[in-house]
Amino acid sequence: MLAKKIVKCCSFASTTIMMAIAIIFLVSIVGYQQAPADDFRDKLKIAEKDAKQENVDIHFHGKVIDQHGNPVDGAKVSFSVLAENENLILMSLQLGRENTPLTVSEKMEVYSDSNGLFQIGDIRGTSVSIDAIEKAGYLFKTKQYFTYSKRQPDSLQQAPAQRPAIFELWKQGEAQALVRVQFSLRFQKNKHNEPKTVHLVAYPKNPAFNEKGDFNVMVYNQGVGRKPVSNLPIRETYDWWVIIESVSGGIQATRDTWLYDAPEENYRKSLRIEAKSGDPDWTSSVDKVKVYFKTHEVYGSAQIRIGTYPDGSVIVLFDNALINPTGSRNLEYDPAKEIKTKYQ
Repeated sequence: MLAKKIVKCCSFASTTIMMAIAIIFLVSIVGYQQAPADDFRDKLKIAEKDAKQENVDIHFHGKVIDQHGNPVDGAKVSFSVLAENENLILMSLQLGRENTPLTVSEKMEVYSDSNGLFQIGDIRGTSVSIDAIEKAGYLFKTKQYFTYSKRQPDSLQQAPAQRPAIFELWKQGEAQALVRVQFSLRFQKNKHNEPKTVHLVAYPKNPAFNEKGDFNVMVYNQGVGRKPVSNLPIRETYDWWVIIESVSGGIQATRDTWLYDAPEENYRKSLRIEAKSGDPDWTSSVDKVKVYFKTHEVYGSAQIRIGTYPDGSVIVLFDNALINPTGSRNLEYDPAKEIKTKYQ
């Protein structure tokens, strides 16, 4: 009888110990899971605080005009506002940790009034992008970005009512039948004294062709060899230049958005594009230098791209060149009316 009681006591003790171990194990699991959860929530709180500091109250004013400076009313302005997520904890509970976005974007639209004005307000964020401006009979070129940050006050791009951001649309007229071409030149090292002739339109039977060519291009590229001055970042820079000389007519650089209306005057014989070693803004390439030109009594436009290389070589590209073979200054382009050049 005593033996049975001892066995029962031992069994009871063993069970009690096992239960205690199980409880300790469960508590340790809960504790293990709870600690990361609390740590994660603390991180979310910090991120929310940072987001609220980063976002600003946006008050943006814009004005829509046509190429002549006239206000455009009733234009639909589609825009997006990007913001740091100020509701990380709430969205984490709703969506789960893995799906919680650190930034949020909202797409909206407004319309310009009779003065071409519109405004964006009552919203917080770090950037605004004007994605599209639409009205029948008008063209919009490209989206524009405006950034904001409380941590970087110089970046604030609020456009107040007194100085609205200007957005130019092109009021469509009668598009012309234009020649559209692309022409590139490559200059090898140590051959800079050999100017090359640009025939934007090749072969005699094509519209706007001239046997003398349209431009003579000369280049110089010093290549690697000169060390940077002491106050610049450690990099090797070099002198280079490109001269584009009109054969008969002229050329002028422009900031015109559209390149659809060639000016009648102010053309120069040549255009020089350069970079000097040691300049703080030195660059080895130039992208999209917009030009109008007049060549043999016809008008055109192009975007010039230049690339120079440490080995001394240079590439010059006349990109998206448009020419009106009739002699009109109208360069409004319609792909359906494009004059296809023939390779003869």
